[in-house]
Amino acid sequence: MRKYITVLIIISMLTVFTVPAYADYNTNTNISTGELEKAICEMEEQVWEDLYNQLEAQDALGGIEYFKNALRPEIRKVIYERYGVEEFTTLSTNNSTFMYYFPNGGAVSYTGSLNTENIILFLNEEGTKLYYFDNTFTFGDLITAVVSFGFVLVGYNALAKLAMNYATKQEVEDNGFYSKVMSISWGAGAESGTYIYAWDNHPHAYVYEVNSIVDVDYFA
Repeated sequence: MRKYITVLIIISMLTVFTVPAYADYNTNTNISTGELEKAICEMEEQVWEDLYNQLEAQDALGGIEYFKNALRPEIRKVIYERYGVEEFTTLSTNNSTFMYYFPNGGAVSYTGSLNTENIILFLNEEGTKLYYFDNTFTFGDLITAVVSFGFVLVGYNALAKLAMNYATKQEVEDNGFYSKVMSISWGAGAESGTYIYAWDNHPHAYVYEVNSIVDVDYFA
């Protein structure tokens, strides 16, 4: 009997020490730290390729690292949620992350953590379709069409192209035409670019790597 109990204890200890670092108890799937990081890296590779193509079309590749800095926490959050991992810790412990409720869309202007000036537009179907089918639409046209009078803007290029490839358009369309348009200005406002991607957690809007919020616009 004593030998049986000893074996049982050893088996129990082995079970404790071999459970992966993260567990999704809602879907009964487990993922190790290494697998989680691999998933993040794979998603980053996909996003960086799309980002590169959009910025290249605007002659704005000089700002790609600023965009990557703003997007990395968002990518991690997407992967954490996909695998049922406890919500990304920076959302509750990092003062540089903000969340808003935009049922009809909205806009946030802020200074970024790398001394950039940023604007993110969170657009519903109506707002997205303003530029989706019009290749001549610029970021300035979009700002004029959607933000409220008096909304405080930070540095941006009104003539910046809204460049989307087929993959981006398909992603936005598959997401019900909810989209985000991120504008980042760097070099003391001398240069800027825009990046378009799907807004997949509507009506919740997350803004990362914030130095200070300048203004928030809740669309009616």
